[in-house]
Amino acid sequence: MKYLNKNNYGYTLLEMIVSVAIVASLASIILANFSELGRTGDVHMAAQLFSNDLRVLQGHALSIRKHENEPNTQSPSGSWGLYFNRPINDTEYYLYGDFSPENGLYDGGVEIHRVVKLPENIIINRAGFNGAWNTNRANILFVPPRPETSISRNNPALRDTVQIELLDTVSMETKVVFVNKFGLIDVQN
Repeated sequence: MKYLNKNNYGYTLLEMIVSVAIVASLASIILANFSELGRTGDVHMAAQLFSNDLRVLQGHALSIRKHENEPNTQSPSGSWGLYFNRPINDTEYYLYGDFSPENGLYDGGVEIHRVVKLPENIIINRAGFNGAWNTNRANILFVPPRPETSISRNNPALRDTVQIELLDTVSMETKVVFVNKFGLIDVQN
């Protein structure tokens, strides 16, 4: 009898169920890790956007771009800056045109160029000057035409560097954005 031959090719129901269970287990592990991988990318993306905003402001100062709300004059009178104040709001920062660059500070009001909201679950965790985590707010100002970089907290006193740590409150991943007095902008772990 041909149909009783032991060299039949095929799968038993048990083999099929085991194979499907193995594939399903592997798929669930991969999906769980893929979800976590996406979260890790959020803080990296936020740090890159933060540093890109700084570079855009630097470019505005370099090109001597006029502020939107500035009175009609032949040349721009102000600088371009980024400001944040953690105790009040750690989920956004301000891009602004400084109409009074002599004080080197964010004055609010008509100076706001744009308010930038950080992605969901990303916060400005801490900040500091010259390697010490010692402040909750910072002002980074690019003064045309060079542009000269002014880094300050409450007064226009120049500092060498500022570091801003962004934190993903879900994955606890962090990225640090460094800016030095020469205008170098860098993102590190």
